[in-house]
Amino acid sequence: MGHGSHALKNLDPGLGARFRRMNHNNDLMLRQSRYFAERIENEAGESATEQVNHALQRSFGRLPSEQEQPLAVSIVEQHGLFALSRSLLNSNEFVYVD
Repeated sequence: MGHGSHALKNLDPGLGARFRRMNHNNDLMLRQSRYFAERIENEAGESATEQVNHALQRSFGRLPSEQEQPLAVSIVEQHGLFALSRSLLNSNEFVYVD
């Protein structure tokens, strides 16, 4: 099963139970998420679409799938780049190597 359509399927910046796990909320992860968001904004500019493309390319080594693109753009527009960055850095696709 490829990562494309599944990597972002559980993203929910509403901070459900999975975001209360220790690795999601420790200072290092929060700091790295902020740094990553700042880097993406500096490199990709202010376009949410370009930020999403750049963030996924940097974190997963690929562009977002057709299913991921609108979801990720919506997250950036509604909750900010930090929320997407935090989600990407805590995703199974980033943490575990296939």
